[in-house]
Amino acid sequence: MVDVRGTGLREARAAGELLATSGTSDAVDALIVMVALPGDQLLTSDPVDLRPLVTHRAIPVTVVHV
Repeated sequence: MVDVRGTGLREARAAGELLATSGTSDAVDALIVMVALPGDQLLTSDPVDLRPLVTHRAIPVTVVHV
């Protein structure tokens, strides 16, 4: 199943903080990681960008290369 989740100012601010603390710069990747819930699978064609954010956030999600 694929979930579509909305975002707002709270998630955007959290994504910005994640970018600042992780030293990365892709706002969309950070926003995706911020709306992820424990146990989620994040499907991506570029797992190299998402994994450091997931690791930095310390949330148990799986990054799946598609």
